Amino acid sequence: QFLYFIGRAACRMLRASQPLHHRHYGNRTPHYAIRYWKRRWVHRMAMNGRGYSPTSGRYPEEYGHDAHMLRLGFDWKHRVQQKHLYKHWPWVSMNDDPIGDKLRKDTRAVRAFSCKDDRDAGCVPRFDLYAESGRDYRIRATLPLAVITGVLHENVAAHYSREDCERHVATVAERFATPLAVQEAGDEVVAWAKKTASLPYGLAVHVQMLCNDIVWQHKKKTYRDVQHRAGVLRTLEMEQYYALPPIVSGPAMPVTLAQPVHKLHTPFRTMRQLPTISPAYRIDQRSSTNKMPA
Repeated sequence: QFLYFIGRAACRMLRASQPLHHRHYGNRTPHYAIRYWKRRWVHRMAMNGRGYSPTSGRYPEEYGHDAHMLRLGFDWKHRVQQKHLYKHWPWVSMNDDPIGDKLRKDTRAVRAFSCKDDRDAGCVPRFDLYAESGRDYRIRATLPLAVITGVLHENVAAHYSREDCERHVATVAERFATPLAVQEAGDEVVAWAKKTASLPYGLAVHVQMLCNDIVWQHKKKTYRDVQHRAGVLRTLEMEQYYALPPIVSGPAMPVTLAQPVHKLHTPFRTMRQLPTISPAYRIDQRSSTNKMPA
């Protein structure tokens, strides 16, 4: 016990010279061996964690963002600094799939009613691949239906060749000539494909979804063009800007320098035969007050 108290006194004496963190001890303060039976759960650590300083854990170009100023309060403090209950937070990861409907499954054993073989069944889309995809098709909705063959083949190339796509698109074009006609027909294309043996069901679904997106993009671009001609000007990033229309009436500069109509009845100007100036202009005030009209 006597040696134990000697050690405690030595620790108290050495506490001022002991650093706040040690780079070889997991950034924690090292303790002496006499503390072996002491319950020490968490040591002191330097305030360099990502919850303490706004610049740790991010690149210099992110330093100016003051989004961390919004993370104030007790809950945010414990979340960011990873205290007791928030050490494993959030408890749901982005890649977790608890229900099991988001993961890709083996579709070879799954076959729709109207699919003849595995190739047709694999071509059936599980979601709308084209809606809001951000792709600029540059295809008008009133062009012949054959123009969608390139985009269509990119999405079904694992199941159908280019010639098969052209042949099936030609089959659809016998009844629906343009993407606009396919969009206006609605579900008639898919219903027709279920009854027609020469048109695969999955490919018909692809054609309908692609035509819907082409028509939607065509309407959006047409409306943007009409608004641009009407004077609502926007950039490619949809930022509105303002510009004057081209002025074509009249010369750009005055050709004759005419004096104002009013006369300033001052004996000095009349005697010196100076040009007359309108009383609206106050010429004898400070020069800074006459820069722009009121």
